[in-house]
Amino acid sequence: ALALLGLLAGCSGEAKAASNTSDDPAFEFSSGGPAFLDLAADAPWNTVFRGIRLVKLYHEAPGFEYREEVGADGEGGFNISTLEVLTAHPNPGVLLALQDLRQTLSYRYRDFVIRDLALFQQNYAIAIIDAQRSVAGIPTVQLRIDRMQDAHSAYLVDFDPTTGLVLAYQEYDLVGNLVADVAFESFTYDADLTGLNMVSYLYETTPVSMNSGQLQSAFKFDPLIPSYLPQGYSLLDSMDKQVAEDGTRAKVYMTDGLEMLILSSMRPTIGPKEVTASRMFSSDLGTWRGMLGEVNGIPVLIAGKVDLSEQSLVLQSALD
Repeated sequence: ALALLGLLAGCSGEAKAASNTSDDPAFEFSSGGPAFLDLAADAPWNTVFRGIRLVKLYHEAPGFEYREEVGADGEGGFNISTLEVLTAHPNPGVLLALQDLRQTLSYRYRDFVIRDLALFQQNYAIAIIDAQRSVAGIPTVQLRIDRMQDAHSAYLVDFDPTTGLVLAYQEYDLVGNLVADVAFESFTYDADLTGLNMVSYLYETTPVSMNSGQLQSAFKFDPLIPSYLPQGYSLLDSMDKQVAEDGTRAKVYMTDGLEMLILSSMRPTIGPKEVTASRMFSSDLGTWRGMLGEVNGIPVLIAGKVDLSEQSLVLQSALD
């Protein structure tokens, strides 16, 4: 339940209109994109940096804005600490505790991250909007990024062309409303990381090869693996074994090169011949959607940006 809470609770904001796309400056679409995109997938993990970001999330009124300090050690560790909440909240202490718990989700899934460049180039149109911008004093190139089919969002993204790191991004829904606006206000490469407690996962996590043939012995149950995937998505070769207070989760990841779809399953709560009613609950957070519950006695969670109908097909294919 904590994983869904981190993905689907606590972020709200009033939708704001995007500028009309006809007002955008002239640009050229690229079949593969600028060369610095080759660096982008690894940049959050192999770059040492520290900075302060202003985060504005516009999902539901009245809005959620805050400042956070972000650091990464270049070896897979990172830290996101909320410094200042700019939106009134009835229980700030609970909010700050929740922000701390979901920093791994923010770094991995909230932020704009290219996960598989080849898939990304297959599924997304890339356009150079402005090659002479800067964010927090760092020269950047701003790209417009649109999914070519079955889109849920459009993006304006500022990349540092030297490292491929994303220094700012804006996400819009398909009617032009601003969903998220995240940008560094200050930024330093090779920074002193003193005082930052580096993390990688919220719980103890071990990668397990999907092709190892040892999944049952690794998890002590048969993890759910889908045979149906949404259009443009591929199944990652590695899944995660995650050990939490409530048990061991098997987490399978699907991606279209940019967005993620996550399917998590746990040991069944009933025997193979027992029958129980299935219970599933759904929730939305902006463009993220998720379902949580038990199906045939198997605790499951599925979450991503694809429609719930597509998520249901993915889940059903894993159960068949």
